[in-house]
Amino acid sequence: MRNWQPSPAYLRNYLPYWEALKRANLGPRWGKRDPRNMDKVKRANQVLIQEKRKRTGKGL
Repeated sequence: MRNWQPSPAYLRNYLPYWEALKRANLGPRWGKRDPRNMDKVKRANQVLIQEKRKRTGKGL
């Protein structure tokens, strides 16, 4: 698939969230079923919420 190009909808709607997660420091990955992984999930959700607020100009 060398000629694959992301659609404008992908670039507009998904890519900013993916980049925000990439920039975020989510912390280490712990072992399977380790409760500390829930903190990582919470941090990821906060990053996504902040990006949504930034993009829409609205609070959640």
